[in-house]
Amino acid sequence: MDTVADAHDPALRIAALRQRLGLSQERLAVLLGVSFASVNRWERRATRPGARIMGAVAALEAASDARSRESPGARAPAPDTDPAASQPAPPPLAPIGGQTAALPSVLTSFVGRGREVPLVASLIATHRLVSLTGPGGCGKTRLAIEVARRSGDRFGARRWFIGLAGVMDASRVAEAVAEALGVRERPGEPIAETLAGALGAVPALIVVDNAEHVVDGASRLVAELLARCEAVHVLVTSQVPLLVPGERRFPVPPLMTSSTPGGPAGMSPRASRSGPPDSRASDADAGDDAAPEAVRLFVDRARANDPAFELSALNAPPVEQLCARLDGLPLAIELAAAWVPTLGVDELLDRLDDRFRLLVGGGDHVIARHRTMRAAVEWSRSLLDTVDRRRLDRLGVLIGTFDLAAAEAVAEERAAEAADGVSRAGGHPRSVIDTLRTLVTASLLVAERGDGGSRYRLLETLRHFALERLALDGRLADVAELHARHYLAVAESHAPRLTGPAQAAAMSALRAEEENLRAALVWAGTPDGDRGLGLRLAAALGRYWYVAGRLTEGRDWIEQFAGRPSDASEVDPVEQDRATRATALYNGAMLAAEAGEYERAASWGAEAEHLFEAAEDPLGAARAITVQGSAAKYAGDAGRAEERYATALAIRRRLDDRSGIAVSLNNLGVLATERGDYRSARTRYRESMAIKRDLDDERGIAVTLMNLGDVAVLEGDLPAAESLAMDALRRFEALGDRRGMGFATNNLGDVAMAAGRPQSAAEPFAQALAIFEEVGDQRDVALALGNLGRALVAGGDVDAGRRRLSESLALAERLGDGRRIEEARAALQATEPEAEAPVATGTPVAWATLTAREREVLGVLAEGLSNKEIAQRLDIAVSTVERHVAHVYEKLGVRGRVEAAAWQLRHGRRPVAAAPD
Repeated sequence: MDTVADAHDPALRIAALRQRLGLSQERLAVLLGVSFASVNRWERRATRPGARIMGAVAALEAASDARSRESPGARAPAPDTDPAASQPAPPPLAPIGGQTAALPSVLTSFVGRGREVPLVASLIATHRLVSLTGPGGCGKTRLAIEVARRSGDRFGARRWFIGLAGVMDASRVAEAVAEALGVRERPGEPIAETLAGALGAVPALIVVDNAEHVVDGASRLVAELLARCEAVHVLVTSQVPLLVPGERRFPVPPLMTSSTPGGPAGMSPRASRSGPPDSRASDADAGDDAAPEAVRLFVDRARANDPAFELSALNAPPVEQLCARLDGLPLAIELAAAWVPTLGVDELLDRLDDRFRLLVGGGDHVIARHRTMRAAVEWSRSLLDTVDRRRLDRLGVLIGTFDLAAAEAVAEERAAEAADGVSRAGGHPRSVIDTLRTLVTASLLVAERGDGGSRYRLLETLRHFALERLALDGRLADVAELHARHYLAVAESHAPRLTGPAQAAAMSALRAEEENLRAALVWAGTPDGDRGLGLRLAAALGRYWYVAGRLTEGRDWIEQFAGRPSDASEVDPVEQDRATRATALYNGAMLAAEAGEYERAASWGAEAEHLFEAAEDPLGAARAITVQGSAAKYAGDAGRAEERYATALAIRRRLDDRSGIAVSLNNLGVLATERGDYRSARTRYRESMAIKRDLDDERGIAVTLMNLGDVAVLEGDLPAAESLAMDALRRFEALGDRRGMGFATNNLGDVAMAAGRPQSAAEPFAQALAIFEEVGDQRDVALALGNLGRALVAGGDVDAGRRRLSESLALAERLGDGRRIEEARAALQATEPEAEAPVATGTPVAWATLTAREREVLGVLAEGLSNKEIAQRLDIAVSTVERHVAHVYEKLGVRGRVEAAAWQLRHGRRPVAAAPD
């Protein structure tokens, strides 16, 4: 550095470092792990490098200084890099004959593949044949060139690139390779032998590109060269492996598209386009470097088309979504980035359903099948035989991942394939599993192995193409129906297992099929679909939606398929299946009650009861009666709730329905808890728990554990309450039951509040709120908002607490949840300035001394009502109200209404959880 000012100028430091190391901007970019464009912008002062980059620069400066001191005049190689990247370029590649097949010049920067490049380089150094396999457009060729480019230290000038894209005859592969290497044929000598003689015993690397369509010829030639030339290594790119002895296959994965802790979600936003260059954030490029590699490729190629394009906090999420929907395929990403000067990222996303018209680009220098995404996919498909092509198209109806049974259900064409699908070897029709194996080998199908067995996935771009082919051939409607019927069978097989010991496995199995189950419901609701199938599927999935917390989605599907026909004169086949419709309506009532839609829950529950009775199903009627009780309880009608629960229990005892008896006992225990009869509540809960343990009903056990914990809090046994809540939480987590996890977490907050630790309670209440918002459980969102608000107020953050309480009140009013409305109003009133007074130090034990009527009076008193208004509200005498108020003051140790309201705010209770069937 010549001046002090230079030492603080990143542009001058980077330029000086390059000169000292003898590197180009592109080589320095590789060294720093950034794009060539980044280095170029830094030296032009268009942007400033971040702290991480300058730290790396400082390290290189220090290393260079140290090397200079040790060996004056010597140039220091960059640490931890390929020696070829830090040394002068090697001499021109020497041809064997009169022509050279040197590595091709690449005009765009190499982005990503930080994991794959060293892995493949290591493989090619230790194995003589490595095949890079993967679907068209996944970047096999570019990865192979980069690995070969960095292998100069091992193979020197003897690195050749042989492209087979233009070779259409497998028998001409050897001739094409000889021609590329400048090796002339010798009369009477096989060309492979001539090639082997020309290559000799000197180390060499041959890159054979695009071999899938001539794989037989490529395999023969490579096998012979490897046998004759012990120092030759071959790196092949192909959609299928060569199957040569000693071959190491390396499946090239798509570029990573998802955010990591250092990815787009947390990266530093770049400055807006309108700001001057030197006003941009200094760590902007560090933000790009932290993005997933697919996003970095898109940004790099987008800038090549529009230099003003920048990744920002606003456009990073849609860019990431775009890359994910393009499967992380480099070809698709590059073709999409070419549209940036014309379309915004959101507009690109909107047009991806027509991706084959959109993803077009490239010039004459690009091989034909890489000029459009359609051409790349058609090329891959053309390599298959007729049967496999047809089956590949039929697999397009499967969304996300699927198993072998689903593939067989939609791909089998027994009549057609009896003629076409006969194997050459045995004369027997080829099975679907044979086709799956072929598609996996051809890199057209991704196989994923897990604890539940193998699952498969088509890349989204390939799936779109398959659906298009199905539609053009007039087969889409038939295959979509096969798809729907298969997933109806899946749902109905798992539905009985959603209670009891198999619940966790059943939930896991249905969760894996969720996308396809939803697709089947969509099809059933179309004009060409089957509403009867849709009704059966909605009925089968009711409990899954409940446990998974899909309240709104489940209710909407049930409403669509369980509704009556608009014209009463029509004969609707759905109406003829009373039992199925009753089950669907019962499930809908259960979901509506949990979502705070009590009138709808009561109406659907009553209709389900009548349908079950008409179908002579008393246990079904008991379930429908139970859900009516829960709707009444949530709406504040305890008398109606108890009558419904007791009626259901009587039916279940008469029929010896042990699982149902456990549910009814639990629900009656809830009502006993709410009226302050803790002894009766505990008795009901324990009897329910004994049955559930005998039945291995994990979710039922967890629900009753929470309810026992509520009683423990009310009686002041906080250690027991915390232990019960933790036990319930562990069980819900094992089941993957998000709503249950929310309830158990909320209980932990209750325990902390009861112990006088509101700041500790705020965290579990906030976690419960996040879970309830995630699953769409509005009634319990109001609960968690109120609890969090009370904890914040009691912890000293009154403003934040009031905001949460106001949100709880607004939501409760929208839901018509009377109890939540009263709780939120009382809590808000207690935070008013005129309400400030010494807060009583009562404990939850004091709450246990209040009678049910005294608690009711306290709740209404906290709303600010006078004794006369309380009497009118509760339909009792004013003198009775005065007596109850006096008892409340005495038992809680408070001195007036303000202190009583403050006590209610601090120790306010929530209704404990009733359980559905």
